[in-house]
Amino acid sequence: MLLVDGDLRYVETSGTEVVRRVYVGVRDLDWNTLPGEIRDLEIQDRESSFKVTFSCHHRFGVLDYRWLATITGDESGRVRYEMSGEALTGFPFAKIGLCVHHPVVGFAGMSYVGTGPNGPVRGLLPETIGPQVHLTDGTDLPLFDPVFELRLSHSSGGTVDFEFTGDLWEMEDQRNWTDQSFKSASTPASLGYRHEAEPGQRFHQSVTIEAAGFPQALHRAPDSVRLGPASGRIVPTIGMLCADPTDALSSPARELFALIRPAHLRFEIDLDEDVEGHIANAARRAAELDAELELAVFVPEKRGRAAALARLREAVAKIPPRRVRLLVLSKDEESTSPELGQQVVEELRLLPHVSVLVGTNANFNELNRNRIVPELASGLVWSVNPQVHASDELSLVENLQAQPETVETARSFAPGMTLHISPITLRPRFNAVASTGQEFRPGGLPWNIDSRQASLFAAAWTLGSAAVLAEVGVDTLTYYEMVGSRGLIESPTGSAYPDSFPSVSDTAYPVALVLAELCGLRGAAVLEVSGFDSLRLAALACKKTHGLTLLVANLTRNEKRIDVVGIGENCRLRILDTSTVREATARPREFLSSGTSRVGLADTMRLHLGPYACARLDTSS
Repeated sequence: MLLVDGDLRYVETSGTEVVRRVYVGVRDLDWNTLPGEIRDLEIQDRESSFKVTFSCHHRFGVLDYRWLATITGDESGRVRYEMSGEALTGFPFAKIGLCVHHPVVGFAGMSYVGTGPNGPVRGLLPETIGPQVHLTDGTDLPLFDPVFELRLSHSSGGTVDFEFTGDLWEMEDQRNWTDQSFKSASTPASLGYRHEAEPGQRFHQSVTIEAAGFPQALHRAPDSVRLGPASGRIVPTIGMLCADPTDALSSPARELFALIRPAHLRFEIDLDEDVEGHIANAARRAAELDAELELAVFVPEKRGRAAALARLREAVAKIPPRRVRLLVLSKDEESTSPELGQQVVEELRLLPHVSVLVGTNANFNELNRNRIVPELASGLVWSVNPQVHASDELSLVENLQAQPETVETARSFAPGMTLHISPITLRPRFNAVASTGQEFRPGGLPWNIDSRQASLFAAAWTLGSAAVLAEVGVDTLTYYEMVGSRGLIESPTGSAYPDSFPSVSDTAYPVALVLAELCGLRGAAVLEVSGFDSLRLAALACKKTHGLTLLVANLTRNEKRIDVVGIGENCRLRILDTSTVREATARPREFLSSGTSRVGLADTMRLHLGPYACARLDTSS
């Protein structure tokens, strides 16, 4: 069990995780989770019990809220988290209250029993991602009716009981937004998402957790990476998003993308604008980098749709023969309707080099609750980012576990279709639930920029993302923009926010080097990997004609020593870490051709990985 910034994380019993996180969420009307300043932290840690107290103060705009926490654990194993708060001003808000994240592993597909104001509720938690049904009144249906007590069953035979006070709690499947948890949260959605706090208004909530019947889990061995047989999957093709194809690439950027060799470039086309000009510019940029075209076309409402689709067909027909993947996205529907998909397929049926995908420009949630798939489309598309609900690094790493679940769920309701995630970004590109029009989130950067884009953490996270998605057999992946603070290399003019996003003009970010490694493995046979905790390590192993390649990333702030088993005794090693990153980003070509020979012992190689380090091992064995 950990206490991190006031949050209780990874509560275990008998070595089994029973609660992923307990915390107080303070969210404004744009669904920003507002950070708080913790003070007066006191921890009493006894042999068989503990008590933690602290105060937390949240201030943003007119919102001013302070609360006291009391967290206790006793000799019986009972854990209680209590929040007592006060609104110091009057302010609007979306949510204030306790949230509990439940692990997916061991609980998905198992039974729940609860008690609410209308009596008992019971059922099974979903195995694939449970859709969040959107109602006409603007609210969303939870997995079950609100409760004040809840029992969850675990696949091992154990149970976890929750007692809630101060409000009613309801549950949603957070895998819809690639958060690897079921979430129980206070304040039912049926009450709406806008509330008003009066000055002096009091808030008091608590949750008590008791687990029973869990057998002792097996002892956890130290992390290692064990290579197994071929999984039957191949490394997917990977591309990037080009925000402005008319913006000329600088010489360092051209050299970098010649090294990366993206399989495709995504361009966004509004069919109400200059379609022919935009597509012609996109085709020139794709040809410049010898990449396929991925055109995300935003189709207008029905009144002007026929003419817009005719303009699209004419523009696509004029570009030089090149495979085109058309992502059909509606401007007034959260996911492509069967009617729109059919219209586009019929309009473009005489262009054999064009494949039509349908889906959403938003999260998997919007696709999952609109499961009517047009029969004539060839594939599904949705986007991913790890920060819909939380922005701390632990939560972003947890998110990696849920990304493949979106693929498995899509496959369950659209068997036989190709599956594409486009784009994957570190921050949301836009706020789908914004209500105030505010462009800057708490902390000063625009909504869609994360200062970690230029960090080793982003490189390790991206390797982890590609690794887990390759394991489940996704067809294509699109990562980030090409240039700028949301991309792979800083622009020639440098950062627009140097205080909060420090960077060097025309210099690659570490994530660019990881994507160069991944793009170079396109189509290679993926091998099974095991032996490690996916919250601490990520690994992708593949077999090529000349031998084996392993990419591995340390997903933590701590240094790690790991054994690689099955790689062969003689390897070539390259590591991107704090000691090499400056030279690597300044001279990407030299770094990607570098490496040192290493000799292992009995088919095992020992690796030392610093915080968020990424390593590549190659062997001809």
